[in-house]
Amino acid sequence: MDIFKCIVSFLLITIISNPLRSQEIEWKGIFGGTNDDGPAYVVETPDNGFIVVGGTLSNDIDFTENNGSEDLCLFKLSSEGELQWQHTYGGGKVDRAYHIIATKDGNYLIAGHTSSDNGDVTNAYGEVDFWLLKINSEGEIIWERTYGGSASDAIQSIIELENGQLLAIGGSRSADGDLSSNYGSVDIWMIKMEQNGDVIWSRNYGGTGVDRANIVFELNENAYVIIGYVRSDDGDITINHGQSDLWVARTDSDGNIQSEWSYGGSKDETIITAIQTNDNGFLIGGRSDSSDGNVVSGQGGAWLIKLDKDFQLEWENSYGDIFMTYALGLVSKLDNTYIIGTNARKTGFEDYGLMRIDQFGEVLEAQYLGGTESETLRTAIATNDGGQLVIGHTRSDDGDVGENYGKSDFWIIKMEGSLINSTLDEGQDEFDIYPNPSTGLVHIKCENKKLDFEKITVYNFLGQVVSQVDFSNQINLNALANGTYLLKIETNAAPISKIIQIVH
Repeated sequence: MDIFKCIVSFLLITIISNPLRSQEIEWKGIFGGTNDDGPAYVVETPDNGFIVVGGTLSNDIDFTENNGSEDLCLFKLSSEGELQWQHTYGGGKVDRAYHIIATKDGNYLIAGHTSSDNGDVTNAYGEVDFWLLKINSEGEIIWERTYGGSASDAIQSIIELENGQLLAIGGSRSADGDLSSNYGSVDIWMIKMEQNGDVIWSRNYGGTGVDRANIVFELNENAYVIIGYVRSDDGDITINHGQSDLWVARTDSDGNIQSEWSYGGSKDETIITAIQTNDNGFLIGGRSDSSDGNVVSGQGGAWLIKLDKDFQLEWENSYGDIFMTYALGLVSKLDNTYIIGTNARKTGFEDYGLMRIDQFGEVLEAQYLGGTESETLRTAIATNDGGQLVIGHTRSDDGDVGENYGKSDFWIIKMEGSLINSTLDEGQDEFDIYPNPSTGLVHIKCENKKLDFEKITVYNFLGQVVSQVDFSNQINLNALANGTYLLKIETNAAPISKIIQIVH
């Protein structure tokens, strides 16, 4: 077995066999104005700050300008949660952000929608268009583009491919403009673009029902994965278990479907989020109201389903006894546990809900955060220090919230990182890396002259490979963001693993 998996398994056993406690809040903040404001997504920046995107109706306090109705908004927070800058973009109608990603050139892409045809929106196709903005590190627009047809079209998420091209996924009602057809109602829409936003191709998928997708992954340079939920049982959808089902499709690099799978029961399954797991499978979250078919857990409410790398069902679990709404944010931990962000009706109104589960979907702990009014969690992401950032909106001014600017505000919580302890280094005293913490240049020293070294692989807290180089007595990790990483060093004997902290 790979030493990395052995380490992960050992840590999992250690964690499960010890009492668990709720995570501590490192900091929290309210952001917005006196009208309704709310987030959609967030990305961590190289300085361990965050850029948050969403929508706002305000033109005061934290949002000093409004272009007409609801504007797309974004703001930058420091690593301590201090507001550093903010921008609002849009026209005279409704403009909103859904997703933001960091790009390889140090800038950012925001995917959203617009119904405007003026202001910051330079072109309009129809009722609602996909609006794509590229911004710099200060939030200033580098370029913006709109896509769609004469009806309503919106993109939910976007990724940058390994070759620098862009791939976006969402839904469309159009059969003109950038869309050549429509199967009947709302179709899944995937659009591939060059780095500058020029369309390479645009494809729609589905049947005569309402079909939507929120997530797309790049498997390799020749394969993509679409994850959504569908009501159709015709067209591209070969199986439907009842009302709406989880739908997973694998396509080639031109968007042609190679295989597709449906999972669900006789009632509604709604899919909100998904992540790739350390074993190259997928953890998918949303809600299920079924208690039959593939949904044997049958408690309703928040629903998780784990697929292996071949998209076959490994396990599923519903959590209606704890969380009656949706699984909205998924964070994969290096120890093969997961943090799930959701909403919980604990006191009549919704609160933020966080639960930690093991690799088989069993609950290890649950936590509730909120005030006497309603809180709606939007998503949660892993942070470089091993913690999580939780974003949503609140109407409370008491309890865990503390204040409110008016109506609905952004409520952002930074949870402390649960850093891996020195367990990884036991039994490897003759091997050393220094300095630790390091600003980037790490020296490697070994007293065992019998060992031959081959390569060094560096993992982040998601278990993802962030660097791989041939062995040397020193390795430059200056390109990595502040955080904690695992170094796995291949030798002619057993691999050796060490923890390193990067602090610039």
